[in-house]
Amino acid sequence: MTETHYPPLTNAPEQEAFQTPITCLDRLHMELGHKPYCGEDRNNRQYKIFLEENGLYADWKYNRDSMEKQLLKTVISIMEMLANNLDNYMKIETNFLTQSAALDSIHKRIAHLESRIDKIKREEESNSDFTYMFYTRKRG
Repeated sequence: MTETHYPPLTNAPEQEAFQTPITCLDRLHMELGHKPYCGEDRNNRQYKIFLEENGLYADWKYNRDSMEKQLLKTVISIMEMLANNLDNYMKIETNFLTQSAALDSIHKRIAHLESRIDKIKREEESNSDFTYMFYTRKRG
């Protein structure tokens, strides 16, 4: 048998991060695990309202670099809405025996989302020109 030699991957053409662009609404559905937290809203009206409240529009092409923080804030808004309607949440997430367990789950999810937002903010701050201007000097 002869050995097949393939060209190195470094010569591969650069590709976009997403081959198939998705909308902000599609990405929101993905973040929510495609669960109908706003009921059987066929037009996604409530999700669109939440997106718009956080500066996004449902039909915009999603860009993680510039929109992830706003999308996560949208998910927090939806989780806060669910905390005010635990009966609806428990119909969708059926693994809770009590409302307090369901509420604890929502609060943990919100805390996790907030930590993701904080991480993004720290990354943005560490990449700012201002940070480089003051923290890149060598001390002697």
